[in-house]
Amino acid sequence: MAKILKVSRDTVSNKLKFLGHVSMIKNMEVKFSHFSSEAIQFDEMETFEHTKLKPLSISLAVEKEVQSSDKESSKRFGSIHSLA
Repeated sequence: MAKILKVSRDTVSNKLKFLGHVSMIKNMEVKFSHFSSEAIQFDEMETFEHTKLKPLSISLAVEKEVQSSDKESSKRFGSIHSLA
């Protein structure tokens, strides 16, 4: 790349380090500007893919306000929840 641009290899190296640092800062700004919740909780969910013989464990980050009690979830799911 340095030969194509007709500059020193150190120039290319320093520029790549600088651009990497700038992109890391921009990434953090974007990531935290869209994150509005102050309290999150990590949870895991188990499901399966294709057949029940291929179980998957999925890690989730959920907002604390979103979680509900058993009474509230039974209202949402009706008789299906009471069968489980």
